[in-house]
Amino acid sequence: MDEDQLKPPAGAADLVDVSVPRREPELLVSEERSPLPQVDRALPILRLFSAIVGRGERGRYRVALLKTLAGAGAGRWKIRELQGAIWWLEPTSVAELVAELTDSGVLAYNQNLRVYSLPAETRVAVAIIDALTFRETTPQRLVQWLSAAIELASQSDPDAAVNSFAQAVAILRADIAELRQLMEDGAIESLLEAAEKFDFDADDMDRLLERHEALRLERGSEPVFRALEADAFALAAQLHQTHADVVNILTARANELMLGGARVDRGEIRDFVKQAEPSQLAAILRGLAQPPPFLPWLPVAAAFDQLLVKASLERPEPPLLPEPEPIAEEPLTVAADATERMIAELAGLKTETTLQALTVRAAWEESVARHTALLDAYVRDERVEALPVLTFAGVIDQPRRGPVARLSRATVRPRPPAKLAGEREGDGAIA
Repeated sequence: MDEDQLKPPAGAADLVDVSVPRREPELLVSEERSPLPQVDRALPILRLFSAIVGRGERGRYRVALLKTLAGAGAGRWKIRELQGAIWWLEPTSVAELVAELTDSGVLAYNQNLRVYSLPAETRVAVAIIDALTFRETTPQRLVQWLSAAIELASQSDPDAAVNSFAQAVAILRADIAELRQLMEDGAIESLLEAAEKFDFDADDMDRLLERHEALRLERGSEPVFRALEADAFALAAQLHQTHADVVNILTARANELMLGGARVDRGEIRDFVKQAEPSQLAAILRGLAQPPPFLPWLPVAAAFDQLLVKASLERPEPPLLPEPEPIAEEPLTVAADATERMIAELAGLKTETTLQALTVRAAWEESVARHTALLDAYVRDERVEALPVLTFAGVIDQPRRGPVARLSRATVRPRPPAKLAGEREGDGAIA
């Protein structure tokens, strides 16, 4: 089959017989790998849009009514409260629109309480509508719309936010291509208008990059997103530069026309200023003229009054320093360290004991501190000759006391007292 045979004929949508049941579209992959599951979850909300907008001019009134209700802050309304909340519409019209929205399932109505409320699906739909109907925007400012879509999707589906970001980058790329084509074609009439519009797109991209900093930080480690972000910065700067080039080209051509014989005298300038609207003159001078500096006017009487008030004020002086007082000197107390305390304890030892009895305590920190102090006394202190005899048995004990599981077996035996001069061994008599 040729490729031309696969293409639908022109106007094929108008030739389809709606009475014939259409064939179910055939998937090439499993449904789980397609976007259909995400669409199914959103279908209840998407169907509300057709119910809200409908056909004809009444759709805009229904959308505006829901926007006002969403910002009213109340959760349920009686009909009188609804008519009071929709302050900008005549009460009978409010009742008619509320009836239409209730019949289509957009508004919920409790027959027993006779109150209206916004279902959860409707609140989500109204939030989306509210994000797309912000002030000072037009459908042509596509980057602004995509920024709102990124903000909506960044919390629920970051991939959708990245897709919207990619669309915004694609818009800038298309803007630059169109501007260059207009410059090559020499379409002076539409060139400046297109340049101004595309410069707005670049401004919107700058604001988008600033507004969605969290998305950039979250996805910045992905190579695809980094390349996309680099394209956004480069294209925005390139679009600003192309807009400046267009302005320079048009300014140069205007100068050529002026130098070619088209002269404007002061009288014609005065006539133009008289006939032009203030907004037109402001647009011409925007960024070219600054308001003159001025001094605020002050009545002479008020100035003298303030001068008298100022003259009556006394200059504050710092308070006097207190008289010096003698500082009482106290002797410095130096607490004995752990090694000194262990040496004193060993010096008072009267009977033979074990290393385990000297060092092991209920707390691990205290046991380690006493063990370290004992070793420090025997290894680094000069009074080791006066200390009890420390004898290691070469085996490991398991005291199972407190946190200590294993400890070297050792005995600590007090040294015998030194014999006096002339004392005979055995009887203790003094010569």
